[in-house]
Amino acid sequence: MTVTEQAPTALVGPVDVDQAIAWITERLRTKSPEQVITIGERTGWWSADLVEWVFDGGNGEPPTATSPAPVAPTVREDQEPADRGVVEPAAQPPTPASLAAQPRAIEPMTSEQAAAEVARVQAAHAAPPIWEQPAADVEPQRPMAGSAYVTVLQGRELGVDRSYQRPLDQPRVKRMAENWDPRMVGTIDVSDRGEGAGPIRYAVINGQHRAAAAAAASPVGADVWLACTVHEGLTVADEARLMHEMDRATKKLTGFDQWRARRGAGDVVVLEVEAIAGLHGLRVGPEPTDGTLRSYGAAEKLLKVGGRDLLDATLAVLSAAYAKAQAGYQAPLLTAVGQVLHRNPGLDVDRLVTALASNRPEQLRATATALREAEGGPLNQLMARAVAGAYNRTQGSGPRIVSGR
Repeated sequence: MTVTEQAPTALVGPVDVDQAIAWITERLRTKSPEQVITIGERTGWWSADLVEWVFDGGNGEPPTATSPAPVAPTVREDQEPADRGVVEPAAQPPTPASLAAQPRAIEPMTSEQAAAEVARVQAAHAAPPIWEQPAADVEPQRPMAGSAYVTVLQGRELGVDRSYQRPLDQPRVKRMAENWDPRMVGTIDVSDRGEGAGPIRYAVINGQHRAAAAAAASPVGADVWLACTVHEGLTVADEARLMHEMDRATKKLTGFDQWRARRGAGDVVVLEVEAIAGLHGLRVGPEPTDGTLRSYGAAEKLLKVGGRDLLDATLAVLSAAYAKAQAGYQAPLLTAVGQVLHRNPGLDVDRLVTALASNRPEQLRATATALREAEGGPLNQLMARAVAGAYNRTQGSGPRIVSGR
């Protein structure tokens, strides 16, 4: 990988969506969307869905499955200038010990044990809430490493060790709390550091934002009960390694994963888009193959803008011009043809089909890219202007499209 393909080296840490969008936009000035998608697939900074969203003009919310991107690569400070094209690989932490679930045996509690448990809960209630607790200063004695069990704990019993945990993102917690769904909480992974572990006994390894949002959304605040997977016998270093492994193993939902889930839930918009696509011999899916409509997000937007008739007419025009060629149904072209049809109800559809058939999708993209370099503006509108220009240059009846509208 060359230096020109790296993220700016001054940016260190997780890349947010705005940074990824800025990098995509910059690269689209000199590279084709396909090249930018290839860079994202190789580096992990962004997904094909986010590139298409940027090229399509950035209408609506960006694909959520793309954010945040992985840590930006850095260049070693001790490298000579001639060597600064080499990316220093990140050190891989050792794999943590297996954490197979081991349920606890349930035994009757003596009166002494009950009194001790009451004292423990009272002490936990007096502790600071999760977002204020500091890191432990001592390394307590621990049970045997590798054991884990599931139980319920109150939010105020949990703490966060900032020596390895990321800072709490308060705006994210607020968004989660405002749209709180208890079914989506899952279990919080915590490390039981044992009695006498200082201000933190149960250190959150994975799920600090869910725990904080649950407390914010609950009428009882930090007294909210949370299902927790409790890991025993871990050192602070073990906790940090386990957090890293969990983050790395967590697979974000892709755009099509979300689409498929909506389909399974009976989402009427998803079912309508797929039904209309089927009328033109297309199937909705993520594969870059002929006969597959990958731009399901753009199709959904057209359905919302102009209803079933607009999406049906758009797919009919593209099908007549490009048959089932995959390139004919990419999001920018699908959106552009839909815009032209929606804004110009009196145009000659046969003339539009002829104009498109005389210009490969790649040619129309190149025209839109040139317009962007010369004039700027949203890419979906520039693509619509390229389609309108091809229409105006084609012989046929019907009115010309004025100013690409």
